[in-house]
Amino acid sequence: MRGASTREPLQKPRRSVQLSPSRIESTLRCPLRSVLDRLVDDADTPIHMVRGTLAHGFAEAISRGADSDAASALVYEAYAGLLDVPVWQRETALREWDTLIDNLERWLENTRGQFEQVGVEMDMRVSVGTTESGAPLRIKGRMDRLERNNDGELVVVDVKTGSSKPAQKNMGEHAQLSAYQLALSRGVVDGDRVRDPYPGETPEAVGGGVLVYPSATDVGKYTTREQAAKTPEELEELAAILPGVAAAIQGPALTAIVNDNCDNCRLQSICPAQPTGRMLTNGS
Repeated sequence: MRGASTREPLQKPRRSVQLSPSRIESTLRCPLRSVLDRLVDDADTPIHMVRGTLAHGFAEAISRGADSDAASALVYEAYAGLLDVPVWQRETALREWDTLIDNLERWLENTRGQFEQVGVEMDMRVSVGTTESGAPLRIKGRMDRLERNNDGELVVVDVKTGSSKPAQKNMGEHAQLSAYQLALSRGVVDGDRVRDPYPGETPEAVGGGVLVYPSATDVGKYTTREQAAKTPEELEELAAILPGVAAAIQGPALTAIVNDNCDNCRLQSICPAQPTGRMLTNGS
């Protein structure tokens, strides 16, 4: 029932603005959650984040030539040491972990006839336009994997260790993979990074993106979701909305958007788009 405590933007104007593909996706879904989720202070790192970090570390290690058995044993030991669940849940949780790691390795093995590894855990920083205020706008992030398909095109691969998966029919709208495709279409591969091209350099053709879900109850039952290569027109459309995405999280006002992930949002109690968080006004 009080007025706003400030009308200042959340961030001071910068010489350049950088958006990660995941931030683009979360902002298009709900700007309010995209900002406030980063401010929620957990006492401990959630185990699902630890799980994801260890799984990505395993995939990177074996992709760089490490022994898979040794790498598997190391991440198992780390995960088991951090797993804080009741005794009756522990055996199931560790069995699920083993299955996840087995499926991740199996996907890597099964796709070598389809893909050739270009890089793993690759830094990306590519210019894609300017903000509404005229500052340079870049996509900055880290790709889990970059592959080359049999047609010689670049394909970005993102490993997801959660269980929630988008429907294949909606993959054309997957903003995170689309943002990776946009950056790849504007940048060039230089060792373990993707950067702006120098004069005379030309970006390579992009052949789409893949999400890999190794979490499953059985070994070999991993799931993938594919995004087809974006047309130049589709990539231009995405680039055109990015200045608005950057502005949407600048503040001081943040828009709340009802979406399919609201039920899992930790901010429902303060969200004006939800009954529990709706604003009260002083009628006097």
